Amino acid sequence: MAILTLATLMLFSGGEREEKAALAQQLLREISAARDSLPLASYIEQLQKVVHLDRRNAQGYHQLGLAWAKKGTLEGRTRALEALERALALAPDNSDFRYALAQLQIQRNFEGAARHEFKKMMALDPADARPYYHLALFKEEEMLANRDKINFYGAAAISFYSFAVKDYQEAERLLRTAIALDPLLIGAYYHLAGIYFEAARFQEMADLLNDALTINADRPSETNHDRLAPQPQLFDLYLLLGFTQTRLQQPEKAQQAYERAFAQMPAADRDLFYSLATVLSPDSLRAYLQMKAETRAHMAARFWQARDPLFLTGANERLLEHFSRMAYANLRFSLPLKKIAGWKTDRGQTLIRFGFPRGRVRTPADLGSTPTGRMTLVASKEMWDYGDFYILYEDRAMSQNYAFAWSFDPNRDGKNLFEQQIKRAPERFDFPHGGKRLNLPHVIAQFRAPSLRNDLSTEGETSDSTLLEIYYGLPARDLAAASSQNTASFFSLQRGLFLCDSNWKPILQKQEERRLRFSGAPDEILIERWTVRLPSGNFNLALEARDQISGHSGAEREAILIEDFSAAGLHLSSILLAKQVTAPQPELVLYKKGEVSVIPSLSREFAPGAPVYVYYEVYNLQRDEAGNTHFRVENTISPAPAKMNVWAGAVKTLSRWLGADSKPITITSAFETRGATAEEKLYHAIELTAAEAGDYRLTIAITDLLSQQRVWRALDFTLYAAGAKK
Repeated sequence: MAILTLATLMLFSGGEREEKAALAQQLLREISAARDSLPLASYIEQLQKVVHLDRRNAQGYHQLGLAWAKKGTLEGRTRALEALERALALAPDNSDFRYALAQLQIQRNFEGAARHEFKKMMALDPADARPYYHLALFKEEEMLANRDKINFYGAAAISFYSFAVKDYQEAERLLRTAIALDPLLIGAYYHLAGIYFEAARFQEMADLLNDALTINADRPSETNHDRLAPQPQLFDLYLLLGFTQTRLQQPEKAQQAYERAFAQMPAADRDLFYSLATVLSPDSLRAYLQMKAETRAHMAARFWQARDPLFLTGANERLLEHFSRMAYANLRFSLPLKKIAGWKTDRGQTLIRFGFPRGRVRTPADLGSTPTGRMTLVASKEMWDYGDFYILYEDRAMSQNYAFAWSFDPNRDGKNLFEQQIKRAPERFDFPHGGKRLNLPHVIAQFRAPSLRNDLSTEGETSDSTLLEIYYGLPARDLAAASSQNTASFFSLQRGLFLCDSNWKPILQKQEERRLRFSGAPDEILIERWTVRLPSGNFNLALEARDQISGHSGAEREAILIEDFSAAGLHLSSILLAKQVTAPQPELVLYKKGEVSVIPSLSREFAPGAPVYVYYEVYNLQRDEAGNTHFRVENTISPAPAKMNVWAGAVKTLSRWLGADSKPITITSAFETRGATAEEKLYHAIELTAAEAGDYRLTIAITDLLSQQRVWRALDFTLYAAGAKK
């Protein structure tokens, strides 16, 4: 009878356990479906009910452990460890449970324990990509730490670079394995692309990212419910693709990649990429932060427009570089467990403003002693060298977050060094110009435009009075020949002329492709001429050229006043200084001006004793009853005014007013002439046989002897010493 009673009680007890287990499982399903809408505290409370109902519900303990870990507190991590260990005790072969425990150990800074769990996962299921991925991240971190690490022992310096190479190779192997096992593992592509960047394997980086984006194109955004740290998303791959395409000098493709990234990322994150908060000077930043959102957007548009280094391309390379620096800062300096974005860190702020340093050196943490003899820990330090300045950082908390170094010495205090630099130059960008900048020595001359009836300008150009002529030189040695024939080389070039407003926004623009024949020596300058009709007014002018073979490019920018020659009254055009004026010849058709060919001097430098040729035009001369004009031309040569400061200039002016510093003005030549048209195109040579080497000013004055109107222009030139130039 006693045995039967005991069996009945055991049967009843077993049935109650099964009922509670079923209830626990039902509750787990319900709260799992509702966890997006539940506060974390409520979610934890419901999970505790699950495991209270069923002490053998391993999945309940697993979810409870993840939930406790997300609190991000010491208590939360402790409770999470207890729950996850209980889950593994119930299901020791469950890879998901072991994965959660490994992530928790990373959060607790128990890296060795995390590695141990990942290796157990590999043993349980060699086809699981996750442990390969995370072990690769450890190797990637070690590679970055060892790459720049130097340990000093007395006068000796020990480099850890060889260790970095091995870490790099192992990280690549593990990431490639993870991708092979799970082609949808976005983080593996992201970090593999990151280490390719460090090795300057840009084309492989681009190919990898394009493959990843193709494979994951239709993949929905992932949730982070079962992850203790945010993982890369699809837009992160687009950011890195834009980054690598800037390094491959493909700005249009980079712009497309960034646009795809911004279309997918949250609006708040997108706004950070366009914000000027990370590049303005302290004074400008204070004003910027007080602006309304719309005003900030207009200011940002003007800021980046003014810094576009090459209008010839369809993208703003300076803005693309800013995006690239933001992307790299978030790749390398983010602390996901602490929810710190890379652009917010001290190193991230430096990188975004000034770009990548020329060199980096890191010293490992070590034991030291205070002046009183007490042992202390000396933090790992990092120095970024930019050539003309440097910034110092240190890892005071041993968290891999290198912040500005602290020091009472202002030259060793990282924050002071940073703040002093942004006062001098808030941001920096050296445009690579395709690997080499083309210098474009140039001369700009303005003439009255012909009547529109004879105008052959291209559609879209507008003007009423002014013909702008730009003569510019291209250094032949910096160009790559598209082809050659006999002694001639043929160059394939793009050129652009952009008339801009005060914010450097193009108002009028002209672009052309040019195929040029050149028979000179490699050290000679290939001279080009560009004539374009433009409206009068104050503008900014950009002249650009790009070699389509080498990618080398050049840009010259300056403010310009385009004159109005349409008004009545006597006018004088710009003066062209030339080394030669000849009768028109087929090979000099580029330089044809009226009835002559004018070969200008781009440098305005002349040999002693050589004639200086001048070309200019006079407009609106008055005619007499017979239809003839009568005017006088005066050419004056005088020493060019010396450059001086305001005080010295005031003293000089006063001394001249008192007659103490007067210098005789030499009229080199003066002549009267008559003509039959109201417009004259004049050219002649000025002989300077007795002049010494130095800087001179030429002044040409025209007096209409019929109307008594007078106009003049002046420009400076140089006579160089004999033997100084060829």
